[in-house]
Amino acid sequence: MDKIQSVPFNKVILKEGFWHNRQSINGTATIYSVYDRFSETGRFASLNFDWKPGDPDKPHIFWDSDIAKWVEAAACVYRDTRDERLLKRIEEVIDRIEEHQEPSGYFNTWFTVVEPDRRWQVRTAHELYCAGHLIEAAITYHMVTGRDRFLKMMCRFADHIEQAFVKEKTAGYITPGHEEIELALVRLYRATGERRYLETAKFFIDNRGADDPASFYGYANALYTQDHLPVRRQRTAEGHAVRATYLY
Repeated sequence: MDKIQSVPFNKVILKEGFWHNRQSINGTATIYSVYDRFSETGRFASLNFDWKPGDPDKPHIFWDSDIAKWVEAAACVYRDTRDERLLKRIEEVIDRIEEHQEPSGYFNTWFTVVEPDRRWQVRTAHELYCAGHLIEAAITYHMVTGRDRFLKMMCRFADHIEQAFVKEKTAGYITPGHEEIELALVRLYRATGERRYLETAKFFIDNRGADDPASFYGYANALYTQDHLPVRRQRTAEGHAVRATYLY
């Protein structure tokens, strides 16, 4: 049997039918509606990195991932519409991320503005999850536009993650409480050919189930985060459905 391979999204065009109609509505209405809602709730404003206690719209631990998902979705829409207004909005978001990305490559709104002293110390705080979605957004944007600025930014972030978790081991945990970084790093390896990203993904997979879950979960247990056994010994789907799906 030939090896089964997925088809990249940018090689597929839906010309008619139900999903074509859904895509058309997404491109003309939904993507802008989500942008407006994110603006109203302060998500995009959080990229100014100027929130302080007492201000409204306190950033949330996963707002970076919301923004990243919008960028990725907008990039997919742009592939089909070539909507220059949408492209301009994507670039504005990337500008703000670039402005506040640290020299080390690190980027996270919550752990820069709200809890800077707890960086890479709170396993359940979606820090690696947000990083993964930013990486995926950058890959998709590069695939659609050929522009590599955002991709290079996220390569620096991935390098920082490798440094903190694999090389220096300065992080306060070994594997994320919410999977996503693993598949993002695999995609980054495929996009760049840099094998270190694949090895970092493997590090997170190989160490799952070997850590002490009691140290990190205030509201769950090891089953909840698929950390009850090493991945290759897991035989049943357990725990939080979204986390599990990212892992599988």
